[in-house]
Amino acid sequence: MNIMSVFSRLKQLNKKFTLSIIWSVVVVSWLVMGGALLIDVRQDLFVTVVVVTAVLTETAFWLTAILLGVAMVDARRAVVQRIKGWVAGRVAS
Repeated sequence: MNIMSVFSRLKQLNKKFTLSIIWSVVVVSWLVMGGALLIDVRQDLFVTVVVVTAVLTETAFWLTAILLGVAMVDARRAVVQRIKGWVAGRVAS
């Protein structure tokens, strides 16, 4: 699977729904980490929960940037096409 196929699949996703799922998982992981802190679990288990929470949070930031980045590229492309159409219409007149 190459990077372009990943981007084309991301463009097809419902971004709002996808981001809400991603960040819901992050919120749950933070709640689990808080619960582990409150119930005073073993240190090795707590460290594992903290590491998993950190990795999930970092992954969520990157996925959000990718999803919104694809949206930004699409918006930029639309603006460029509109300007080209405006310039082409003006030159043709």
